Amino acid sequence: MEQIYSDKLGKLGYTHYADIFRDWEQVKDEILIPLRKQGSGNGTIHVFLGAGDAALRNAFPEYYTAVEGLNEEPSTGAIPITHYFSRSNIINLIGPCCEYDYRHLDTGGINQERINTLFTHLTQEGVVDGLVKTSSQFKLSMAAGKARPYFKNFQPEGLFPNVIRQLLLPQSAYKISLYKNDEGEFAAFWLLGFSSDPTFDSDPIALSTPIAPNISGSLQTIYFGAPGCGKSHKVAEVLAGGDEENIFRTTFHPDYDYASFVGCYKPEMEEGEIKYAFTPQVFTNAYVRAWTHPNEKVYLVIEEINRGNCAQIFGDLFQLLDRKDDGTSYYYIRADKDLADYLQHALSGDAKRGIEEGNLCLPSNLHIIATMNTSDQSLFPMDSAFKRRWDWEYIPINYSDKVKSGQFMITINGKNYKWVTFLEAVNLRIQDLTHSEDKQMGNFFIKGNITEEVFKSKVMAYLWHEVCKDEYRTQRNFFRSGERAGNGEEFSFNQLYDEDIDSTKLLQGFMAYLGVSAIGEESAGEENE
Repeated sequence: MEQIYSDKLGKLGYTHYADIFRDWEQVKDEILIPLRKQGSGNGTIHVFLGAGDAALRNAFPEYYTAVEGLNEEPSTGAIPITHYFSRSNIINLIGPCCEYDYRHLDTGGINQERINTLFTHLTQEGVVDGLVKTSSQFKLSMAAGKARPYFKNFQPEGLFPNVIRQLLLPQSAYKISLYKNDEGEFAAFWLLGFSSDPTFDSDPIALSTPIAPNISGSLQTIYFGAPGCGKSHKVAEVLAGGDEENIFRTTFHPDYDYASFVGCYKPEMEEGEIKYAFTPQVFTNAYVRAWTHPNEKVYLVIEEINRGNCAQIFGDLFQLLDRKDDGTSYYYIRADKDLADYLQHALSGDAKRGIEEGNLCLPSNLHIIATMNTSDQSLFPMDSAFKRRWDWEYIPINYSDKVKSGQFMITINGKNYKWVTFLEAVNLRIQDLTHSEDKQMGNFFIKGNITEEVFKSKVMAYLWHEVCKDEYRTQRNFFRSGERAGNGEEFSFNQLYDEDIDSTKLLQGFMAYLGVSAIGEESAGEENE
Protein backbone atom coordinates (compact mmCIF):
# COMPACT_ATOMS: atom_id res chain seq x y z
CA MET A 1 0.00 0.00 0.00
CA GLU A 2 1.14 3.56 -0.68
CA GLN A 3 3.44 4.97 2.01
CA ILE A 4 1.14 7.88 2.75
CA TYR A 5 -1.45 5.49 4.16
CA SER A 6 1.10 3.61 6.24
CA ASP A 7 2.10 6.99 7.70
CA LYS A 8 -1.53 7.80 8.50
CA LEU A 9 -2.10 4.44 10.17
CA GLY A 10 1.25 4.82 11.92
CA LYS A 11 0.00 7.96 13.65
CA LEU A 12 -2.85 5.86 15.01
CA GLY A 13 -0.39 3.35 16.44
CA TYR A 14 -0.52 0.71 13.69
CA THR A 15 2.30 -0.81 11.66
CA HIS A 16 1.98 -2.63 8.34
CA TYR A 17 1.37 -6.35 8.85
CA ALA A 18 0.37 -7.89 5.49
CA ASP A 19 -1.13 -7.07 2.10
CA ILE A 20 -4.40 -8.90 1.56
CA PHE A 21 -4.81 -7.48 -1.95
CA ARG A 22 -1.64 -5.71 -3.09
CA ASP A 23 -3.07 -5.23 -6.60
CA TRP A 24 -6.59 -4.25 -7.60
CA GLU A 25 -9.06 -7.02 -6.70
CA GLN A 26 -12.31 -7.01 -8.66
CA VAL A 27 -15.38 -6.48 -6.52
CA LYS A 28 -17.57 -9.57 -6.14
CA ASP A 29 -21.04 -9.35 -7.63
CA GLU A 30 -22.59 -10.54 -4.37
CA ILE A 31 -21.57 -7.41 -2.49
CA LEU A 32 -23.27 -4.93 -4.86
CA ILE A 33 -26.59 -3.31 -4.00
CA PRO A 34 -29.40 -5.40 -5.55
CA LEU A 35 -30.18 -3.15 -8.53
CA ARG A 36 -26.52 -3.06 -9.62
CA LYS A 37 -26.05 -6.82 -9.36
CA GLN A 38 -25.51 -8.71 -12.59
CA GLY A 39 -26.36 -12.07 -11.02
CA SER A 40 -29.24 -13.17 -8.83
CA GLY A 41 -29.81 -12.82 -5.15
CA ASN A 42 -30.33 -9.94 -2.74
CA GLY A 43 -26.68 -9.20 -2.15
CA THR A 44 -24.69 -9.26 1.07
CA ILE A 45 -22.30 -7.17 3.08
CA HIS A 46 -19.89 -10.06 3.54
CA VAL A 47 -16.59 -9.48 1.74
CA PHE A 48 -14.96 -12.64 0.37
CA LEU A 49 -11.16 -12.58 0.65
CA GLY A 50 -10.29 -15.79 -1.18
CA ALA A 51 -7.57 -14.25 -3.36
CA GLY A 52 -5.80 -13.12 -0.21
CA ASP A 53 -6.00 -16.49 1.52
CA ALA A 54 -2.23 -17.14 1.54
CA ALA A 55 -1.46 -13.78 3.16
CA LEU A 56 -4.27 -14.28 5.68
CA ARG A 57 -3.03 -17.75 6.63
CA ASN A 58 0.36 -16.22 7.42
CA ALA A 59 -1.31 -13.46 9.38
CA PHE A 60 -3.67 -15.67 11.43
CA PRO A 61 -2.13 -19.19 11.51
CA GLU A 62 -3.58 -20.17 14.90
CA TYR A 63 -7.11 -19.26 13.88
CA TYR A 64 -6.86 -21.25 10.62
CA THR A 65 -5.46 -24.26 12.51
CA ALA A 66 -8.22 -24.10 15.11
CA VAL A 67 -10.96 -24.06 12.47
CA GLU A 68 -9.50 -26.44 9.86
CA GLY A 69 -7.48 -28.77 12.07
CA LEU A 70 -9.33 -28.77 15.39
CA ASN A 71 -12.84 -28.24 14.00
CA GLU A 72 -13.51 -25.33 16.30
CA GLU A 73 -16.55 -23.17 15.63
CA PRO A 74 -15.33 -20.26 13.37
CA SER A 75 -17.26 -17.72 15.44
CA THR A 76 -15.26 -18.61 18.54
CA GLY A 77 -11.97 -17.26 17.25
CA ALA A 78 -13.30 -14.57 14.87
CA ILE A 79 -10.93 -11.60 14.92
CA PRO A 80 -12.19 -7.98 15.38
CA ILE A 81 -11.02 -5.68 12.59
CA THR A 82 -11.20 -1.88 12.43
CA HIS A 83 -11.57 -0.75 8.81
CA TYR A 84 -10.19 2.58 7.61
CA PHE A 85 -11.05 4.39 4.37
CA SER A 86 -9.79 7.64 2.93
CA ARG A 87 -12.56 10.22 3.00
CA SER A 88 -11.27 11.86 -0.18
CA ASN A 89 -11.18 8.45 -1.88
CA ILE A 90 -14.86 7.93 -1.01
CA ILE A 91 -15.85 11.40 -2.23
CA ASN A 92 -13.97 10.84 -5.49
CA LEU A 93 -16.13 7.77 -6.21
CA ILE A 94 -19.37 9.73 -6.24
CA GLY A 95 -18.78 11.08 -9.77
CA PRO A 96 -18.36 7.65 -11.47
CA CYS A 97 -21.36 6.34 -9.55
CA CYS A 98 -23.53 9.24 -10.68
CA GLU A 99 -22.46 8.61 -14.29
CA TYR A 100 -23.15 4.85 -14.01
CA ASP A 101 -26.58 5.37 -12.51
CA TYR A 102 -27.41 8.00 -15.13
CA ARG A 103 -26.67 5.43 -17.84
CA HIS A 104 -28.55 2.70 -15.97
CA LEU A 105 -31.73 4.41 -14.86
CA ASP A 106 -33.16 1.21 -13.47
CA THR A 107 -30.51 0.88 -10.75
CA GLY A 108 -32.10 3.29 -8.32
CA GLY A 109 -28.59 4.29 -7.31
CA ILE A 110 -27.08 7.72 -6.67
CA ASN A 111 -29.42 10.72 -6.49
CA GLN A 112 -29.40 13.96 -4.56
CA GLU A 113 -31.10 12.42 -1.56
CA ARG A 114 -28.61 9.57 -1.44
CA ILE A 115 -25.66 11.96 -1.82
CA ASN A 116 -26.96 13.91 1.17
CA THR A 117 -27.23 10.64 3.10
CA LEU A 118 -23.65 9.71 2.15
CA PHE A 119 -22.22 12.97 3.43
CA THR A 120 -24.31 12.73 6.58
CA HIS A 121 -22.77 9.35 7.33
CA LEU A 122 -19.25 10.60 6.49
CA THR A 123 -19.71 13.41 8.99
CA GLN A 124 -21.20 11.20 11.66
CA GLU A 125 -18.41 8.66 11.36
CA GLY A 126 -15.86 11.34 12.18
CA VAL A 127 -12.61 12.03 10.37
CA VAL A 128 -9.09 11.42 11.72
CA ASP A 129 -6.32 12.75 9.48
CA GLY A 130 -8.62 12.28 6.47
CA LEU A 131 -9.61 8.74 7.48
CA VAL A 132 -13.05 7.37 8.36
CA LYS A 133 -13.60 4.01 10.00
CA THR A 134 -15.99 1.19 10.78
CA SER A 135 -15.60 -2.34 12.17
CA SER A 136 -16.30 -5.99 11.41
CA GLN A 137 -14.87 -9.43 12.08
CA PHE A 138 -12.40 -11.50 10.11
CA LYS A 139 -14.22 -14.81 10.07
CA LEU A 140 -13.70 -18.17 8.39
CA SER A 141 -16.44 -20.32 6.88
CA MET A 142 -15.95 -24.02 6.15
CA ALA A 143 -16.73 -25.36 2.69
CA ALA A 144 -15.59 -28.78 1.36
CA GLY A 145 -13.19 -29.14 4.27
CA LYS A 146 -11.43 -25.86 3.59
CA ALA A 147 -11.72 -22.55 5.40
CA ARG A 148 -12.93 -19.62 3.31
CA PRO A 149 -11.93 -16.15 4.59
CA TYR A 150 -14.40 -13.25 4.91
CA PHE A 151 -14.91 -9.88 6.48
CA LYS A 152 -18.29 -10.35 8.15
CA ASN A 153 -20.61 -8.69 10.63
CA PHE A 154 -19.98 -5.08 9.61
CA GLN A 155 -21.74 -2.54 11.79
CA PRO A 156 -25.30 -2.62 10.38
CA GLU A 157 -25.81 1.14 10.68
CA GLY A 158 -22.20 1.99 10.01
CA LEU A 159 -20.01 3.21 7.17
CA PHE A 160 -19.79 0.04 5.10
CA PRO A 161 -23.46 -0.67 4.26
CA ASN A 162 -24.53 2.98 4.17
CA VAL A 163 -21.63 4.54 2.26
CA ILE A 164 -19.08 2.09 0.82
CA ARG A 165 -21.55 -0.42 -0.57
CA GLN A 166 -23.65 2.36 -2.11
CA LEU A 167 -20.64 3.49 -4.18
CA LEU A 168 -19.49 0.09 -5.49
CA LEU A 169 -20.13 -0.67 -9.17
CA PRO A 170 -19.74 -3.87 -11.21
CA GLN A 171 -16.35 -2.59 -12.42
CA SER A 172 -15.16 -1.47 -8.98
CA ALA A 173 -12.04 -2.88 -7.34
CA TYR A 174 -10.13 -2.47 -4.12
CA LYS A 175 -6.74 -2.87 -2.51
CA ILE A 176 -6.65 -3.93 1.15
CA SER A 177 -3.71 -3.99 3.57
CA LEU A 178 -3.63 -5.29 7.12
CA TYR A 179 -2.10 -3.41 10.06
CA LYS A 180 -1.48 -4.26 13.71
CA ASN A 181 -0.78 -2.19 16.84
CA ASP A 182 1.15 -2.92 20.04
CA GLU A 183 -2.01 -4.13 21.77
CA GLY A 184 -2.42 -6.86 19.14
CA GLU A 185 -5.42 -5.15 17.54
CA PHE A 186 -5.86 -5.35 13.78
CA ALA A 187 -6.91 -2.76 11.22
CA ALA A 188 -7.55 -2.97 7.48
CA PHE A 189 -7.01 -0.06 5.13
CA TRP A 190 -9.01 0.04 1.88
CA LEU A 191 -8.29 1.92 -1.32
CA LEU A 192 -11.25 1.92 -3.72
CA GLY A 193 -10.97 2.33 -7.49
CA PHE A 194 -11.40 0.62 -10.84
CA SER A 195 -9.02 -2.06 -12.11
CA SER A 196 -10.23 -1.50 -15.68
CA ASP A 197 -9.64 2.25 -15.62
CA PRO A 198 -5.97 3.12 -15.01
CA THR A 199 -6.74 6.81 -15.59
CA PHE A 200 -8.97 6.98 -12.51
CA ASP A 201 -7.18 8.80 -9.71
CA SER A 202 -8.29 6.82 -6.71
CA ASP A 203 -7.45 9.44 -4.11
CA PRO A 204 -6.27 12.72 -5.65
CA ILE A 205 -6.36 14.69 -2.42
CA ALA A 206 -4.29 12.20 -0.45
CA LEU A 207 -1.92 11.09 -3.20
CA SER A 208 -1.15 14.40 -4.87
CA THR A 209 1.85 16.36 -3.67
CA PRO A 210 0.56 18.37 -0.70
CA ILE A 211 0.99 22.11 -0.57
CA ALA A 212 3.73 22.70 1.96
CA PRO A 213 2.66 24.88 4.87
CA ASN A 214 4.39 28.19 5.38
CA ILE A 215 7.17 26.93 7.63
CA SER A 216 10.22 29.17 7.74
CA GLY A 217 13.14 28.13 9.89
CA SER A 218 13.30 25.28 12.33
CA LEU A 219 10.29 24.32 14.41
CA GLN A 220 12.42 23.36 17.43
CA THR A 221 15.74 25.05 18.10
CA ILE A 222 18.06 25.22 21.08
CA TYR A 223 20.42 28.21 21.04
CA PHE A 224 23.47 27.38 23.13
CA GLY A 225 26.73 29.00 24.08
CA ALA A 226 28.71 30.63 26.86
CA PRO A 227 27.00 32.77 29.50
CA GLY A 228 26.22 36.14 27.97
CA CYS A 229 26.99 35.18 24.36
CA GLY A 230 23.70 36.63 23.12
CA LYS A 231 21.29 33.69 23.19
CA SER A 232 18.38 35.74 24.49
CA HIS A 233 19.24 38.45 21.97
CA LYS A 234 19.04 35.85 19.21
CA VAL A 235 15.65 34.72 20.48
CA ALA A 236 14.48 38.34 20.48
CA GLU A 237 15.53 38.63 16.82
CA VAL A 238 13.52 35.51 15.94
CA LEU A 239 10.45 36.86 17.75
CA ALA A 240 10.78 40.41 16.38
CA GLY A 241 7.51 41.58 14.89
CA GLY A 242 5.54 38.72 16.39
CA ASP A 243 2.27 39.22 18.25
CA GLU A 244 2.84 39.08 22.02
CA GLU A 245 -0.34 37.03 22.34
CA ASN A 246 1.42 34.31 20.34
CA ILE A 247 4.54 34.20 22.53
CA PHE A 248 4.58 32.00 25.63
CA ARG A 249 7.62 32.07 27.91
CA THR A 250 8.92 29.96 30.74
CA THR A 251 12.22 29.26 32.49
CA PHE A 252 13.24 25.79 33.60
CA HIS A 253 14.79 25.24 37.03
CA PRO A 254 15.53 22.21 39.26
CA ASP A 255 12.06 22.21 40.88
CA TYR A 256 10.19 22.60 37.58
CA ASP A 257 8.08 19.57 36.65
CA TYR A 258 5.41 18.24 34.25
CA ALA A 259 2.59 19.90 36.18
CA SER A 260 4.41 23.26 36.01
CA PHE A 261 4.82 22.84 32.24
CA VAL A 262 1.49 21.30 31.21
CA GLY A 263 -0.96 21.90 34.04
CA CYS A 264 -2.71 20.16 36.90
CA TYR A 265 -5.72 20.37 39.16
CA LYS A 266 -5.58 23.27 41.63
CA PRO A 267 -8.04 24.54 44.22
CA GLU A 268 -10.07 27.65 43.46
CA MET A 269 -12.88 29.50 45.22
CA GLU A 270 -16.30 29.33 43.63
CA GLU A 271 -19.29 30.83 45.41
CA GLY A 272 -17.54 30.52 48.73
CA GLU A 273 -16.57 26.88 48.20
CA ILE A 274 -13.21 25.38 47.41
CA LYS A 275 -13.36 23.44 44.16
CA TYR A 276 -10.68 21.86 42.03
CA ALA A 277 -10.21 22.65 38.35
CA PHE A 278 -7.54 21.92 35.77
CA THR A 279 -5.20 24.92 35.52
CA PRO A 280 -3.32 24.99 32.19
CA GLN A 281 0.31 26.02 32.14
CA VAL A 282 2.59 27.38 29.45
CA PHE A 283 2.73 24.33 27.14
CA THR A 284 -1.03 23.84 27.14
CA ASN A 285 -1.68 27.56 26.63
CA ALA A 286 0.68 27.64 23.64
CA TYR A 287 -0.83 24.41 22.27
CA VAL A 288 -4.38 25.80 22.42
CA ARG A 289 -3.31 29.11 20.89
CA ALA A 290 -1.58 27.36 17.99
CA TRP A 291 -4.54 25.11 17.20
CA THR A 292 -7.06 27.96 17.44
CA HIS A 293 -4.97 30.35 15.32
CA PRO A 294 -3.60 28.06 12.58
CA ASN A 295 -2.53 30.90 10.28
CA GLU A 296 -0.35 32.59 12.90
CA LYS A 297 3.07 31.57 14.20
CA VAL A 298 2.98 30.67 17.86
CA TYR A 299 6.17 30.46 19.93
CA LEU A 300 6.91 28.57 23.12
CA VAL A 301 10.15 29.97 24.56
CA ILE A 302 12.06 27.97 27.18
CA GLU A 303 14.93 29.78 28.86
CA GLU A 304 17.69 27.75 30.54
CA ILE A 305 16.26 24.44 29.30
CA ASN A 306 19.04 22.34 30.84
CA ARG A 307 18.50 23.75 34.34
CA GLY A 308 15.42 21.53 34.55
CA ASN A 309 15.04 17.78 34.27
CA CYS A 310 13.75 17.60 30.68
CA ALA A 311 12.82 13.92 30.91
CA GLN A 312 10.61 14.65 33.91
CA ILE A 313 9.20 17.91 32.56
CA PHE A 314 8.28 16.72 29.06
CA GLY A 315 7.34 13.16 29.98
CA ASP A 316 5.88 11.46 26.90
CA LEU A 317 5.35 14.87 25.25
CA PHE A 318 8.87 14.56 23.85
CA GLN A 319 7.46 12.08 21.29
CA LEU A 320 5.52 14.98 19.78
CA LEU A 321 8.78 16.71 18.90
CA ASP A 322 9.31 14.36 15.94
CA ARG A 323 7.85 16.44 13.11
CA LYS A 324 6.86 15.47 9.59
CA ASP A 325 7.61 17.55 6.50
CA ASP A 326 4.30 19.36 6.95
CA GLY A 327 5.34 20.44 10.46
CA THR A 328 2.87 18.32 12.43
CA SER A 329 3.90 15.63 14.90
CA TYR A 330 4.89 12.35 13.31
CA TYR A 331 3.61 10.40 16.32
CA TYR A 332 0.45 11.08 18.29
CA ILE A 333 0.38 10.48 22.04
CA ARG A 334 -2.60 9.88 24.27
CA ALA A 335 -3.46 12.85 26.48
CA ASP A 336 -4.08 12.06 30.13
CA LYS A 337 -7.70 12.42 31.18
CA ASP A 338 -7.35 15.78 32.94
CA LEU A 339 -5.64 17.40 29.97
CA ALA A 340 -7.95 15.72 27.44
CA ASP A 341 -11.06 16.97 29.29
CA TYR A 342 -9.68 20.50 29.37
CA LEU A 343 -8.78 20.50 25.67
CA GLN A 344 -12.18 19.12 24.69
CA HIS A 345 -13.67 22.32 26.11
CA ALA A 346 -10.87 24.70 25.06
CA LEU A 347 -10.80 23.61 21.40
CA SER A 348 -13.70 23.86 18.99
CA GLY A 349 -14.41 23.53 15.29
CA ASP A 350 -11.41 22.54 13.18
CA ALA A 351 -9.13 23.07 16.20
CA LYS A 352 -10.68 19.90 17.70
CA ARG A 353 -8.07 18.05 15.64
CA GLY A 354 -5.72 18.95 18.48
CA ILE A 355 -7.46 16.41 20.71
CA GLU A 356 -8.95 14.08 18.09
CA GLU A 357 -9.79 10.73 19.66
CA GLY A 358 -8.01 11.90 22.81
CA ASN A 359 -4.65 12.27 21.04
CA LEU A 360 -2.17 15.16 21.08
CA CYS A 361 -0.41 16.37 17.93
CA LEU A 362 1.70 19.51 17.55
CA PRO A 363 0.42 21.77 14.76
CA SER A 364 2.81 23.10 12.13
CA ASN A 365 2.58 26.69 13.39
CA LEU A 366 3.86 25.91 16.89
CA HIS A 367 7.56 26.77 17.22
CA ILE A 368 9.53 25.80 20.32
CA ILE A 369 12.67 27.80 21.08
CA ALA A 370 15.05 27.17 23.96
CA THR A 371 18.30 28.57 25.32
CA MET A 372 21.08 26.70 27.09
CA ASN A 373 24.21 27.84 28.88
CA THR A 374 27.05 25.46 28.14
CA SER A 375 28.44 26.23 31.60
CA ASP A 376 25.35 24.57 33.12
CA GLN A 377 25.29 21.49 30.92
CA SER A 378 26.04 19.05 33.75
CA LEU A 379 23.09 20.25 35.88
CA PHE A 380 20.58 17.91 34.21
CA PRO A 381 22.14 16.07 31.27
CA MET A 382 19.86 15.56 28.27
CA ASP A 383 19.64 12.09 26.79
CA SER A 384 20.37 11.57 23.10
CA ALA A 385 16.73 10.72 22.24
CA PHE A 386 15.66 14.13 23.48
CA LYS A 387 18.58 15.98 21.90
CA ARG A 388 18.07 14.59 18.41
CA ARG A 389 14.59 16.06 18.21
CA TRP A 390 16.01 19.60 18.23
CA ASP A 391 18.04 21.70 15.86
CA TRP A 392 21.03 23.18 17.66
CA GLU A 393 22.52 26.58 16.88
CA TYR A 394 25.73 27.69 18.54
CA ILE A 395 25.98 31.40 19.40
CA PRO A 396 29.70 32.24 19.13
CA ILE A 397 31.60 34.89 21.05
CA ASN A 398 32.48 37.88 18.88
CA TYR A 399 35.61 39.83 19.82
CA SER A 400 35.16 42.44 17.12
CA ASP A 401 34.98 46.15 17.90
CA LYS A 402 32.11 46.37 15.40
CA VAL A 403 29.56 44.63 17.59
CA LYS A 404 27.71 46.46 20.34
CA SER A 405 29.80 44.92 23.10
CA GLY A 406 32.91 46.21 21.31
CA GLN A 407 32.09 49.62 22.80
CA PHE A 408 31.79 48.41 26.40
CA MET A 409 34.45 49.67 28.86
CA ILE A 410 35.78 48.50 32.20
CA THR A 411 36.90 51.43 34.36
CA ILE A 412 39.50 50.76 37.07
CA ASN A 413 40.90 53.76 38.96
CA GLY A 414 40.15 56.12 36.06
CA LYS A 415 41.67 53.87 33.44
CA ASN A 416 39.45 52.35 30.74
CA TYR A 417 39.94 48.85 29.40
CA LYS A 418 38.10 47.50 26.36
CA TRP A 419 35.71 44.74 27.37
CA VAL A 420 36.25 42.66 24.21
CA THR A 421 40.05 42.87 24.61
CA PHE A 422 39.77 41.62 28.18
CA LEU A 423 37.19 39.00 27.10
CA GLU A 424 39.44 37.50 24.43
CA ALA A 425 42.42 37.34 26.79
CA VAL A 426 40.57 35.81 29.73
CA ASN A 427 38.68 33.29 27.59
CA LEU A 428 41.97 31.94 26.28
CA ARG A 429 43.10 31.42 29.90
CA ILE A 430 39.77 29.69 30.71
CA GLN A 431 40.16 27.34 27.77
CA ASP A 432 43.76 26.53 28.69
CA LEU A 433 42.77 25.83 32.28
CA THR A 434 39.55 23.84 31.74
CA HIS A 435 40.35 22.36 28.30
CA SER A 436 36.85 23.45 27.36
CA GLU A 437 34.92 26.46 26.10
CA ASP A 438 31.97 25.78 28.42
CA LYS A 439 33.01 28.24 31.15
CA GLN A 440 33.97 31.08 28.86
CA MET A 441 32.13 34.40 29.08
CA GLY A 442 30.11 35.86 26.23
CA ASN A 443 29.85 39.34 24.74
CA PHE A 444 26.86 40.29 26.84
CA PHE A 445 27.99 38.88 30.16
CA ILE A 446 27.88 42.58 31.04
CA LYS A 447 25.25 44.89 29.53
CA GLY A 448 27.33 48.04 29.11
CA ASN A 449 30.15 50.05 30.68
CA ILE A 450 31.01 48.85 34.19
CA THR A 451 32.80 50.28 37.17
CA GLU A 452 35.51 48.70 39.26
CA GLU A 453 32.97 47.53 41.86
CA VAL A 454 30.76 45.84 39.27
CA PHE A 455 33.81 44.26 37.67
CA LYS A 456 34.75 42.75 41.04
CA SER A 457 31.29 41.58 42.09
CA LYS A 458 30.19 40.23 38.70
CA VAL A 459 33.15 39.33 36.49
CA MET A 460 35.82 38.46 39.04
CA ALA A 461 33.27 36.59 41.19
CA TYR A 462 32.32 34.42 38.21
CA LEU A 463 35.95 33.72 37.29
CA TRP A 464 36.79 32.72 40.85
CA HIS A 465 33.78 30.54 41.69
CA GLU A 466 33.36 28.87 38.29
CA VAL A 467 36.96 28.54 37.10
CA CYS A 468 39.82 29.38 39.43
CA LYS A 469 38.75 28.50 42.97
CA ASP A 470 39.61 24.80 42.69
CA GLU A 471 42.98 25.67 41.12
CA TYR A 472 44.10 27.99 43.97
CA ARG A 473 47.66 27.29 45.09
CA THR A 474 48.47 25.58 41.81
CA GLN A 475 50.51 26.81 38.87
CA ARG A 476 47.38 26.57 36.72
CA ASN A 477 45.50 29.30 38.56
CA PHE A 478 45.41 32.59 36.65
CA PHE A 479 44.05 34.69 39.52
CA ARG A 480 47.37 36.52 39.58
CA SER A 481 48.47 40.12 39.68
CA GLY A 482 51.62 41.46 38.04
CA GLU A 483 53.67 40.92 34.92
CA ARG A 484 53.33 37.51 33.34
CA ALA A 485 57.11 37.22 33.03
CA GLY A 486 57.33 37.04 36.81
CA ASN A 487 54.39 34.60 36.92
CA GLY A 488 52.45 37.18 38.92
CA GLU A 489 51.37 37.17 42.54
CA GLU A 490 48.53 34.75 43.24
CA PHE A 491 45.52 36.16 45.07
CA SER A 492 42.05 34.97 46.05
CA PHE A 493 38.64 36.53 45.54
CA ASN A 494 38.33 37.43 49.22
CA GLN A 495 41.47 39.57 48.99
CA LEU A 496 39.62 41.91 46.63
CA TYR A 497 37.47 42.90 49.62
CA ASP A 498 40.23 42.92 52.26
CA GLU A 499 40.50 46.47 53.65
CA ASP A 500 44.22 45.98 54.25
CA ILE A 501 44.87 45.19 50.59
CA ASP A 502 44.75 47.62 47.67
CA SER A 503 42.19 45.84 45.48
CA THR A 504 42.55 48.42 42.73
CA LYS A 505 46.22 47.59 42.42
CA LEU A 506 45.38 43.87 42.36
CA LEU A 507 42.90 44.40 39.52
CA GLN A 508 45.28 46.53 37.47
CA GLY A 509 47.94 43.88 38.07
CA PHE A 510 45.43 41.21 36.97
CA MET A 511 44.93 43.08 33.69
CA ALA A 512 48.67 43.30 33.25
CA TYR A 513 49.07 39.57 33.92
CA LEU A 514 46.50 38.87 31.17
CA GLY A 515 48.30 41.26 28.83
CA VAL A 516 45.37 43.70 28.65
CA SER A 517 46.43 47.33 28.49
CA ALA A 518 44.35 50.38 29.32
CA ILE A 519 43.25 52.50 26.38
CA GLY A 520 46.08 54.86 25.47
CA GLU A 521 48.71 52.57 26.97
CA GLU A 522 48.66 49.88 24.27
CA SER A 523 51.65 51.22 22.31
CA ALA A 524 53.75 51.55 25.46
CA GLY A 525 52.99 47.96 26.34
CA GLU A 526 54.01 46.79 22.87
CA GLU A 527 57.34 48.70 23.10
CA ASN A 528 58.09 47.07 26.47
CA GLU A 529 57.52 43.67 24.93
